[in-house]
Order: sequence, then C-alpha cells, then structure tokens
Amino acid sequence: MSPLLSTLPREVLFHILRNVDCQSSLAGACRVCSALHDEAERALYDRVQVDSLASPLERLHYALTEAPQRALYSQSFTVVDIDYLADAVCELQGILPMLVNLRHLKLELAFLRPDQLWVHNVICTLSDCTFSLQSCEVLMNLDDHASRFLRQQHNIESIAIVSVEHTAGWQVPADTLLRLKYLRASYRLVMSIFHTPHMFTHLGLTDTSVGRDELQEVLLVYRHQLVGLKYARDMICAASAMLAPWEALSLAAMPNLKYLEVFDRLSDMVSS
Repeated sequence: MSPLLSTLPREVLFHILRNVDCQSSLAGACRVCSALHDEAERALYDRVQVDSLASPLERLHYALTEAPQRALYSQSFTVVDIDYLADAVCELQGILPMLVNLRHLKLELAFLRPDQLWVHNVICTLSDCTFSLQSCEVLMNLDDHASRFLRQQHNIESIAIVSVEHTAGWQVPADTLLRLKYLRASYRLVMSIFHTPHMFTHLGLTDTSVGRDELQEVLLVYRHQLVGLKYARDMICAASAMLAPWEALSLAAMPNLKYLEVFDRLSDMVSS
C-alpha cells in the first residue's frame, strides 16, 4: 500500500473505499492488503446487493456466519428478483436478524407463484428483527405480522408497500409510520389501509395506469400535504390518456406541491 494511504484516518480511507463500485475489487483488497483489510471489508458489507439466483444468498449467509462482525457493517441490504427464492428462504431468514445496524431494506422478489408460504415466513422473520430502518420496500402479506413489523420500525421515512395478500379490514396501525415522508403504493392500498391520512409529503402511485377518478379521490384526501406526486398513465387507455399533467393539477388544489412526475407507458397490447 502507498505510504500516503497509510497516513489517512480510517474514516477517510473507508469513504474512499466506499466509492469503489466493483465488489470484486473490494474483496480483493480484503485478501491481499492487511493494511486495507478492515476498511475494505467494512466497505464491502456496507451496501449489500444480491440478485438473480439463490447461490449468492447461500454464500452471503456463510460469510456472515463465519465472521459475524461483517453483519454489523451492513447499512443497506437489497435482494432483487430472486426467481428461486424458495430454495434459499432459510438463508434469507438467517441473514436478516444478523443485520442489526441495517437502515435500508429492499426485497424486490418474484412472487407470481401459487405457494406464498415463504412470503409469510419472511415477514415473520422481519417482525422479530431488531434493526431500525429508515427506508423499506418489502413484499408482504398485510396481516398481524405486518402490523408487528411496522410497530417496531419507529424511524421509517420512506416505504414502498407491495401486498401479496390483504386481510379484509387490515389497516396500518394508527401509532406507526409517524415519521413517514415518502410513500409508494397502489391506489387501492393508499385509500384502504390508513385509519386517517398520514402526513407523508411525497406519494408515488404504483399502478400501471391511474385514471382521473382514482387520482382525484386520492388528491381530495391528501392534497394539502403533498410536496411531490408521481403516477403513471397508459397512453392507449382512453381513461388515463386524457389525463395530462396540467389536468392532474386541476383536479384539486395542492398548495404545497413542488414536484410532479408522470410516467407515460404504452399498453403491451399495442401491435408493432
């Protein structure tokens, strides 16, 4: 290692390594340079992303079990589109409780399968975890376990709610998500799962297309608090194609709105 690097404070060295976007380079630094090892390992496990197959979850579980201090470094954990999650759900359930310092969690999982038992198992595990999240995007069944999980997360400022099953009458507990600023959810969930309007300021509707009536219903409830609004419209669907951005602004007065994002999509039925 360069003599200059050896004189840098550990925090400065960590922030330099944290900006290395190649995981293999960080892993190599852990193995070949004893002077860099601690900070390189800290940077390697600071933001963990696993994608596509079950085997990376198995390797991650082994690495954290072999050296538990690695789990203490993790601030952000993302699992993307695990088509074979059922083969590694035990590893995922083993990993989550170890990440006690986690602040950002995203489980973007493939869920179009008839057996949703693993979804239940994961949310049960989350409800027993001790980390305190600031942001969360998790596929969940909206039931008592989801309520328990949300009650434990006092510091969430950003959440994306993706529902597999919605227990009839289930609502977000009134004493939860009190710091929420950014909400992403479908029109149906936004209008049905809150006892009273939460004071989030940024709303993203996740429906593939939002019609005039649905958008107006949401805005009439939340118009006074919204600083940012995002929705999609299908340019082939007459009900939403007519809803231009300026029309959305005319549906309800939003005195605090500063950001409006409209995503235009073409129906998959359009012929080439």
